[in-house]
Amino acid sequence: MSKIIKLAIILLVLPLLTQCVSTQDLNTVDLKIRNLNNQLRTTGRGRAARLDEILRQQAAMSNRLDQLNTQMLQVKGQLEAGSHNDMVIQGRSKELKKDLNQKFNDLAEQIALLTDQLNQSNERLAQAQEETKKAAQDALDANRQALGAQAKAEKAAAVAAVAERRAAAAESKVAELEKQRARARRNAPRQIVPNHRKMSPVAAGKIKKGSRKSGVKIALSKAAAANKLYNKGLALFRKGKFKESYRTFKKYIALYPRGRLAPNSRFWMGDCYYSQQDYELAILEYQKVIADYPKNPKAPAALLKQGLAFEKLQDKKTAAIVYKKLLAQYAGSSQAAAAKKRLAALK
Repeated sequence: MSKIIKLAIILLVLPLLTQCVSTQDLNTVDLKIRNLNNQLRTTGRGRAARLDEILRQQAAMSNRLDQLNTQMLQVKGQLEAGSHNDMVIQGRSKELKKDLNQKFNDLAEQIALLTDQLNQSNERLAQAQEETKKAAQDALDANRQALGAQAKAEKAAAVAAVAERRAAAAESKVAELEKQRARARRNAPRQIVPNHRKMSPVAAGKIKKGSRKSGVKIALSKAAAANKLYNKGLALFRKGKFKESYRTFKKYIALYPRGRLAPNSRFWMGDCYYSQQDYELAILEYQKVIADYPKNPKAPAALLKQGLAFEKLQDKKTAAIVYKKLLAQYAGSSQAAAAKKRLAALK
């Protein structure tokens, strides 16, 4: 703007100056004026271009601003939509969270129930395993007892067979001795007995009286020998020499099978086995007392000891049967009270 003012001043002053300057000066001034006009036009065009550029920039900036406003509105709309969506999502999230919590609680209850059922199943399994183990052990023990009983029975049968063979040999020996005695009596010189008809009654009476005394003397001698043998066996038993006692009583049975103390000897033979804890053979010996001498006082005693022997063998069922038999057949015996006590103890 300062150049335009200067130009205006020059134009106003120019008429005044023309009066006192030359043509050359005027040409110079005119040239300068034209240059100024050119410069002015150039400057105007530059400024117009700059203005146009500024206007274009303003228009572009306005357009960009509109675009930015539009984008801001879009973003605002998106933010509002997002906020709305967020509220919807929050609502759904709450519902989902509530649903998930409910499902979690249901799953927790189901897990607790399943855990309880699993624990119960494990307990039942452990109990079943324990019962199976116990049953297997019981079966094993029963098998061992059966094998032991079988072995003892076989041993008892073998011993019984040996005893029977020995008894048969002893009986054969006794029979042979009896035959020898009979032959000896037959071969002995016969005693000449005077004819009673030719003898006086007094002499015949003396002879008969002497024969009676001789028979009584022989009988007394035999009874004394039997008693002595029995007492020897009893003394050995009381000293704890059961094997020697058994052999002594067995000898008594062999020599005096119908002796007065034969039932007692057989009973003590059973007690010898019982005292040695050989209960199977003891039961067999007691059975001989029960079978061969049912009316003898030793029969109920043998039944009682037989029941006790079965108890020692852990056969309580058979022991109870024996005690009941004793009570049924020998209710008035002194052993009946003991049998009742043993039956009560077995129940």
